[in-house]
Amino acid sequence: MTGRFNTKANRETYFMDSLSQATLGAAIGEATLGRKVGNKAMLWGALVGTIPDLDVVAYPLMDEIAQLGWHRGISHSILLQVVLAPALGWVIHKIHKRAATWRDWTILSFACLIGAVALDCFTVYGTQVFQPFSNWQLGFNNISIIDPLFTVPLLIGVLAALFIRRTSPARSAVNWMGLGLSTAYMIATLVIKAHVGSVVTDALQRQHIDYSRYMTSPTIFNSVLWRATAETDAGYYIGYHSLFDSQNPISFRFEPRNDSLLAGIRDSRAVQRLLWFSNGWYTVSPSDSGVAAFHDIRFGQFYAGPDDPGTYVFTWDLMHHGGEIMLLQREPGVDDPGQAMSYLWRRILGD
Repeated sequence: MTGRFNTKANRETYFMDSLSQATLGAAIGEATLGRKVGNKAMLWGALVGTIPDLDVVAYPLMDEIAQLGWHRGISHSILLQVVLAPALGWVIHKIHKRAATWRDWTILSFACLIGAVALDCFTVYGTQVFQPFSNWQLGFNNISIIDPLFTVPLLIGVLAALFIRRTSPARSAVNWMGLGLSTAYMIATLVIKAHVGSVVTDALQRQHIDYSRYMTSPTIFNSVLWRATAETDAGYYIGYHSLFDSQNPISFRFEPRNDSLLAGIRDSRAVQRLLWFSNGWYTVSPSDSGVAAFHDIRFGQFYAGPDDPGTYVFTWDLMHHGGEIMLLQREPGVDDPGQAMSYLWRRILGD
């Protein structure tokens, strides 16, 4: 059973994530070297900004177990960016010998690489910035992998700058405006997350829910509606809070972890990798096509309405293959995407 990168959800998420990285890289490139080299700075900034996430091109060479430790692994380490930036600077300088110095291109490369890695660290996926010394995953979990409110200001600033003479102060101004708005939004999401955390802990306390840890994460496309997950010994209490909600307390539902379904396979390479990847935030359910289904609950579920049980964004079927436990990732989705988006929008607007 070979590794795959062919689910529709993976492709669309990667495309949108790469768009954000490329746009951020272009904006950083323009801010770093635009006045000196013009549109070349944007072009190379966009290209360099997507390099860390190009680690997925190696997916066909791996099974799905290896993929879980590869993406946002060594390619996103701080050490690699320090080593890679001068090499990229040298290559770009060889192509544009008279445009700028090797040092200039190295600074641009480093700024774009670090910007791309930093952006990934704000999402829930987890980024191994300390590879190869540690596989600990850094994730502040304050912004969705796809959030137009972060990307659009950058995109507008970059596109506007393209039509302005490189020596004009207006070009730098519109680009910095885009960077400033996106940075301000990123900071705002951290403030919002802190506020939501206080609302969640207060609700858990008022409802006498004894928990060991909790997490909050924004739902897709926005930072208004947040998903709260509180862990107990047997499972999780899950609820949603919108910034537009009334004073009604968060309504939590309990979801069991079902650890018993992993009996006999918990020590397998596949399950151990999933436990690490999910940072222990998971549930297990019966599977028609395998031993069990493993759900990484950090990414939430697709809902089409309050009575819809939802489909987890990241789910793997655990199955026997050649005497080993292997993974097969499910393609998530809903029967009616329009209805699901309509429900999401209504829930964003408050209960």
